[in-house]
Amino acid sequence: MSKIRMKVLVPILCCGALLCSVLGTLMVAGGVTAIRQDQPTGVDAILERDGYLEGVWYPWLTHHNLGHGLTSNELMVKYVGDTWSTVGIEQYGTTSIYREIYNLRALGFNILGYEGSIYGEGVIYDDYGNVLGIKEEYLNNVRLLLDICRAAKMSVLWTVCCHSTTLNDYYEDGKYAWDVISQAYANPAVADQYAENFVAPLCDVLAEYPDVVVMVAATSEAENEINDSSIGNHFEDIRLLYGVDQDAMLYFIKQINDTVAEKLPNVERTLCSNSSDMTIYKDIEFTYLGRQIYNYAGNSFDIGDMKADRPMIVSEFGLGDRTTVTDEALTILQMTFRDNFQADGYKGWIYWCWTPNTGGGPHDLLNKNPLNTTDFRAFAYTLHYYIEEYRNEHRGVETVLDAPVLFCNTGSGTVEWISSRQATALDLLRSTDGGQTWVKLLDRVSPYDYESDFKGAYVDQEIAQKTDGGKVMYKMVAYDDEGNRADSEIGNEATILGPAVDLMVNGSFENGLDGWTDWGTNGDQFYGAALKTDLAPDGDYVLDFKYTTNDWYGLCNGGIEVKPNTNYKVTYQYYLCDDATSKSGYCFIRGLGADDSGNGLGDINDEVLASAYLNKGTVENINGKWVTEEIIFRTNEGTKLGIDFRVIKGVHFYIDNVTLTEVR
Repeated sequence: MSKIRMKVLVPILCCGALLCSVLGTLMVAGGVTAIRQDQPTGVDAILERDGYLEGVWYPWLTHHNLGHGLTSNELMVKYVGDTWSTVGIEQYGTTSIYREIYNLRALGFNILGYEGSIYGEGVIYDDYGNVLGIKEEYLNNVRLLLDICRAAKMSVLWTVCCHSTTLNDYYEDGKYAWDVISQAYANPAVADQYAENFVAPLCDVLAEYPDVVVMVAATSEAENEINDSSIGNHFEDIRLLYGVDQDAMLYFIKQINDTVAEKLPNVERTLCSNSSDMTIYKDIEFTYLGRQIYNYAGNSFDIGDMKADRPMIVSEFGLGDRTTVTDEALTILQMTFRDNFQADGYKGWIYWCWTPNTGGGPHDLLNKNPLNTTDFRAFAYTLHYYIEEYRNEHRGVETVLDAPVLFCNTGSGTVEWISSRQATALDLLRSTDGGQTWVKLLDRVSPYDYESDFKGAYVDQEIAQKTDGGKVMYKMVAYDDEGNRADSEIGNEATILGPAVDLMVNGSFENGLDGWTDWGTNGDQFYGAALKTDLAPDGDYVLDFKYTTNDWYGLCNGGIEVKPNTNYKVTYQYYLCDDATSKSGYCFIRGLGADDSGNGLGDINDEVLASAYLNKGTVENINGKWVTEEIIFRTNEGTKLGIDFRVIKGVHFYIDNVTLTEVR
């Protein structure tokens, strides 16, 4: 096949559109929706249609950044402490999840990996590790997530059980939690309970989605748990102070796999293994063997060397934790890695990872802004073109012009797309009557006027200002100089959101401290006032904010009306004054009144939705400079929030331009 040009592509972007209008009727926990008929289902059908499994883990780790917890984990909370921020699937929002999955499919991924129980979520344990059952909340959230995948037309590889020793908490203060969870790995009687009381009812739910769930993995990186006196640790680091015998772990995996085979006879079965010797699984009847591969050199491992007697997929791949090359070099290396998989006979791969797990690090498809789910790294766009070229060749389709692909239509009037590389002109059209009639918004415009950094964007000002809640969809046409044209898929209807508004009142302190309330013990030591100064970045006034004792003190603007379960952004500017001897300042976003306990007037006991420091750098390198901070967060079920600034002894800041805006 013709290879993608490995220079830094200057794409002219493509992608798919939104099905948000479906979500209102689709997302009913426990409800089974009709099987879609627009594309084949099952792994064999995907391979026949696309030639290769192009997968991505979503998200890689469920408890960080944009993680979607299917349920809470009482063991971690009770015995370890809730050391991560678990964002529930309802709180994060079905529409937000839909957009993310839709945009991943737009990039070209045809299978989504999801690790359904990383640290024992959903399992009902007793105090001794016996598995008593499965949480109904967990099953409802599994249905909800799979409903979203069905609406986004994304197939799923569901991993039943994931490794559990990746947190220090499990082998320090949390040994009790590890001892409970590890019983299923170490004790055959508890492994039987796990299969009967957790895996079987989970499979009953997965069976409701034969068009969505195309593969089930028994475990991910089960070898992480092995600390066998006869063979040693799988890893030689501190993660395995505990661990279980290999034979016991193999029994656990077999019980899961046999249960899946019985309950889901038409679904392919695999596991995600770190072992270089796949013969340890010779007595377990997997359809595919999955191998995790991390290799900075980008070389795959020959299937024959692993003595694999069944088809193989790369169930997770990456280039290692210490990859610090440029985006361009990283893209070339990753694409070479992917080529090697195919040359060595693998049937597909699942990329690690989608979520900004490392804050824009080399493993992430997304860049640093976690809520901008169209802000992908160069590798993601290069991969998109590679996948499209490969599929066209597989299907015997000759193309001279890439079709543009629309990203998910949010209804905000912002249209985003992945570019057509060969296009020299673009049309953009809008319909508000379900596609019966179209209005041309852009007419043979130059792509370079609307595209940069591998993505195109246009703001439909008429829709951005509408407030009637109608429907909107878009489509795009690309042209080249030879008269060829390529049409995008029609962007499905989205509900018009209306204009985003600035919700902050007196965020520039031009009206003094009106709206801001102090908390703690006031007195002469605390000083917070609107100060007129030539240093103000905008207007005349700033918040003059300092404290001179050892206790924390703060100022809160509370009772701000917001929508529940919605993405927002707070921005502000701060300036460290010359007389500051410390820089310990914070901004907390609090969900005031979420449980009817908050009074909307700066109750500092209300739930923290997000926070940020007022200390980007040392006292020396931020002194005398205005620093801009941005906090993106999601509201909970409450309809009020507060913006809470606080400082400690020796801190003296000016603060200005505090704004709160809904993220669209």
